[in-house]
Amino acid sequence: MRLSNFAAHTQKRREGEPTLGEFIFLDKTRYDLSDTVTILGCTFWSNLDPTAETKIAMSINEFYIVKDWSIESYKKSDTEDIQMALRPMHFHQIQRTTQKNNSIYSPRPILPKHNLSRI
Repeated sequence: MRLSNFAAHTQKRREGEPTLGEFIFLDKTRYDLSDTVTILGCTFWSNLDPTAETKIAMSINEFYIVKDWSIESYKKSDTEDIQMALRPMHFHQIQRTTQKNNSIYSPRPILPKHNLSRI
């Protein structure tokens, strides 16, 4: 994976160049920015209406141009990200410090203007 290789390369370079910025590849991982801020590397994908999956697959360019990206891989990735975010160790470590504020930003809520959209 190219981003994983880039992250490893950057980390190795930082050993000799301490002023080089840190690259953190947040793919189903976490990063504790401080004692009170934790960043979870996950994407909460939108739920897909099963009756509209064919139309969605034909309408969204990413399903054509991104290698190995399909409705099935989309749903699998969503499930994995939700499971990662809900792992007990994440909530235990986050909630252990009472000063830590928990916030989750997600595209899941549907805006009323999109209620009738089939995709």
